[in-house]
Amino acid sequence: MRESLGHAATLRIIGRMFDFEEASSITIDEGTGAVLASWGAPNGSMKTARYQWSELDILQDVAELNRANQPPKRPAPASDLRGWGELLRTVGQDLDHEDAVASSITGDPDWLSAAWISGGQHRSRHYTTAELWDSSRRRAEARSPVA
Repeated sequence: MRESLGHAATLRIIGRMFDFEEASSITIDEGTGAVLASWGAPNGSMKTARYQWSELDILQDVAELNRANQPPKRPAPASDLRGWGELLRTVGQDLDHEDAVASSITGDPDWLSAAWISGGQHRSRHYTTAELWDSSRRRAEARSPVA
């Protein structure tokens, strides 16, 4: 895993691609040189993509520039955020918190499993998407200014 781009940002980028591709199931392997993504396409076939870290850095820079050039807007309703990008960002936040070095994630719209290395130890966790949505909502509320 590269230092410049955390798991949350990396997984959000990959998740947005999965959203665009209408992925039905996913596998992501984050390694030291690149990220390998595989997903089930709507026609039933499997697709794969490999992203070098430098490519993901560029995609993150473009996303940040696009957000900076947008006028401030109200947050989207939770129902508008329900996609792979948001699910995977939430898992990525957990991986960042764990100081994960490398990770592997598999899942479908009902569950995700993550395995990673942290502090020289192999760890894993199984998530339901319902608990990920709840975690995402709680984190968003914690970031929101108090009215």
